[in-house]
Amino acid sequence: MWLYTKIGFFSVTEVPADRNTIQIRSRSKVDMKNISSLCKKLKIHFVKGGEGSDYKYRIYISKDDWKKVGIEIVGMIDYDNFKSEAFREDDPEREYTYHDVWNTMVLWQEGVFSDPKNRRFFT
Repeated sequence: MWLYTKIGFFSVTEVPADRNTIQIRSRSKVDMKNISSLCKKLKIHFVKGGEGSDYKYRIYISKDDWKKVGIEIVGMIDYDNFKSEAFREDDPEREYTYHDVWNTMVLWQEGVFSDPKNRRFFT
């Protein structure tokens, strides 16, 4: 699951070797600090990891604890437009990156990527 929130962008998946553990991954040190702080606030034990992988920052928590984090994140929704909430002047890189994702999804909605010549991938 890709999750865009007020506290950051996260890729959340089950750990293949342990179906009761969730890995929360981020490409941003700030975002990982934010989710780690939320876990600490909720008194959730987590293990850090991620060095040398595609996502530089990651933590591991139990599925039950992930449910608690999810409830807390839902409780943070206090806006009527996420794009306006996420696009802050104090973080122009995030604004550009999130807007690029938003724009790509608009293009998908409009069927632009049904033509293979309009597709681009980064590795």
